[in-house]
Order: sequence, then structure tokens, then C-alpha cells
Amino acid sequence: MAILSIIQETLQPLYREIEANYTLQQTAAFTSRLWYVPYISCVLYLLAVYLGTRWMSTRSPYSFRPLLVLWNFVLTIVSMMGAYVMVPELYRYFTERGYVASVCTSAIHLQPMLSFWSLIFVLSKIFEFGDTFFIIVRKTPLRFLHWYHHVTVCIISWYSLSIKSTAAHWYCAMNLSVHSIMYSYYFLKALQVTMPTVVATAITLLQLLQFVLGFAVTLVATQQYVSGEPCFTDTWLCILGLTIYGSYFLLFCKFFCDKYLKKPTKKTKEQ
Repeated sequence: MAILSIIQETLQPLYREIEANYTLQQTAAFTSRLWYVPYISCVLYLLAVYLGTRWMSTRSPYSFRPLLVLWNFVLTIVSMMGAYVMVPELYRYFTERGYVASVCTSAIHLQPMLSFWSLIFVLSKIFEFGDTFFIIVRKTPLRFLHWYHHVTVCIISWYSLSIKSTAAHWYCAMNLSVHSIMYSYYFLKALQVTMPTVVATAITLLQLLQFVLGFAVTLVATQQYVSGEPCFTDTWLCILGLTIYGSYFLLFCKFFCDKYLKKPTKKTKEQ
């Protein structure tokens, strides 16, 4: 509690400045004007993944442990700060106005801090491409799930904010909350702290819950939009959201079963 109080007192002047000057229009204008940034970033990311994997195929793995510790620490702090701001505001709006209103109406956009942290969130999705760097140079298995998740989150997050989607705040708040826990876990692992398997299992289950909720949020927005009710979304985001969240759930289910439910083979044990 003392740490939270110190953080709050330190950030209060900054928050007041943001609340006095920041608007949703600034986030929407930035993301819509630079609509091409996530697509170029994703193409460069995939190219780097391909070239980096080939380059490391003939080399021994690198540790980069101090850098890995710092990397996960920074992402932990950013995720915690974002969740600390977004979750209470979203919960308050949800309890006062109801679920459908929190997913579809524009009033929630009047919260400057939500719009500001939504922008930080979409920018962090490009920054998080660096996760893959450590996987490649440390020569740990690079799954399709990993880079597919990074690419699609980057695209849908950027696009949803460019059209002022209210549901985007749900996407941001849920992702930041889960990442607060996930990157804390990675930070401790990088420090070589022994973590029980149940922690990793719980994090994967939290991710699955996030995808179920994300699909449900998108489904509500889609139903409202198709029926002609007021909802800040569009056809492209509805299709993209349902497809991506559905694919996340299926891919993470397979990952969960392969990692935690199947008995390891002799080859897996040796690895």
C-alpha cells in the first residue's frame, strides 16, 4: 500500500496535466493519420523473425539475462500503471451504465486518462515485438502462436482506436491486467527465481478467460451494430474482432493441452 501511495503521489501532477489537456480526438487522430504504421511494423517484424531465426540457426544461444530482466521489468511497470488507471474507470462505468453501454456508447471516451492509456497501449504493442528477439537469440522454441498473437494484437488495437471504438477500452484494460501478471512472472523467471508450474498454468487460464471476454465484448458490439442500435464500431472491426479472439482461444487451448495436460514424450523430456 505504501508503494502504491508513493506512485500515486508521484504521478498525480502528470495525471492532472493529462486530464486537463488530453482528449479522445488526439488518440483517434494519431492512429487514423498513421494508419499504415502497424502494417509496416508487422511486415518488418516478420522479416526480422525470419532473418533472425536463420542467422541464429548456425550460432550458439546468447543469454542477455540483464537486458531480459530490465525488459520484463519495464513492461511489468507499464502494464501495471495502465491497468491501475483503466480497470477502475471501466468498472465504474460498467456498474453505473451497464454492460452494453460500456461496450458501445461514446461517453466512456470522455475520460482523458482512458484515451491516453489506450494510446500508450497501442504503441506498446509495437514495443512488445522485442519479446521475440529474446526467444530467437536464446534459441528457445518460437511458436506460431507467439508471432501470430503479436501481429494481430498490434493491428486490431491500432484500428479499433482509430475508429473510436468503445470496446477498445475493454480490450486494453483486459490485456494490461493479464500482462501485469504475465510480465511479473517473466521478470521473476529472468531473475532465476524458481516458480511453481501452477503459476504458469494460472496465467494461461487467465489468458483464455481474457479471450472469452474479448469475444463476448465483440459479440455484443456486433449485435448492437447489426441491429441498428448506437454502437461505436464498424463491420471490419466486428469481423476482425470475432475472428481474432476466436482463433486466440483455439490456439491457446491447444497450447494449454500440449503443455500442461499431455504426458511428455521421451524426446520432450530430453529437450
